[in-house]
Amino acid sequence: MKNVRQKRKPGRPATGQAPAISMRLSTEEIWQIDGLAAELGVDRSKALRTLLRLGLAAHVRRAGREKARARRIEAAEAANAAIVEEALKEARAPKPMPASLKRRPGHLRLLTQEEIKAAADRAEQRSRRE
Repeated sequence: MKNVRQKRKPGRPATGQAPAISMRLSTEEIWQIDGLAAELGVDRSKALRTLLRLGLAAHVRRAGREKARARRIEAAEAANAAIVEEALKEARAPKPMPASLKRRPGHLRLLTQEEIKAAADRAEQRSRRE
């Protein structure tokens, strides 16, 4: 069998593992990036990758803080709703009769709904017996 060599593909061979991305920057932005690269002692690409990582990390932290804030607000709103519901229950509940209105000889007092209903039931039972 004959040794067959594969044909090479045209063009420059790939050198990097990650795809290259290009973008347009203003002259001022390029100067700032070059200044940072010189300060860090790295090339422009490394400085851009560092800036990108820092920006993405800040974005993730901010998103986490916003989610936590939303959870705190939701919990506070739920607590407030519970407090309002409890206050409404208390407002609807019959209040105990003040001592000044309790039965004393020669004084009238206001009857509660339960007392009125019980009296009506007793009267109805008496009328049935008769």
